[in-house]
Amino acid sequence: MKKKEITALVIIILAATFTGLFLSPLASVHPDGLERVAEDYGFIDKAKSFENINFLIPDYEFPGVENSFWKTALSGFAGVIIMLAIFGIIYFIIYFAMKDKNNISNKNKLLK
Repeated sequence: MKKKEITALVIIILAATFTGLFLSPLASVHPDGLERVAEDYGFIDKAKSFENINFLIPDYEFPGVENSFWKTALSGFAGVIIMLAIFGIIYFIIYFAMKDKNNISNKNKLLK
């Protein structure tokens, strides 16, 4: 990667981290679109039967933290970290696949 690309990537990661940590607590407390539709059409109670499942971050609040600001902030940060990890895994899979493809094509050129 070029220095310019690395700088852009670092800025994007820092912006996402800032957004996850400090702007996620400012999100609306009103239900999102799907939850609102479920309430309006009366099938929200069916979804509540899944409350016994242990989710990693239930209701966008980090478990074990008492302060409501930090509950939401840490859940936003965890979301950023999870997405970066997924992106990193996909990037390295593609990187190594392309690297192997380039090695094979270079070997074929040498054989000709």
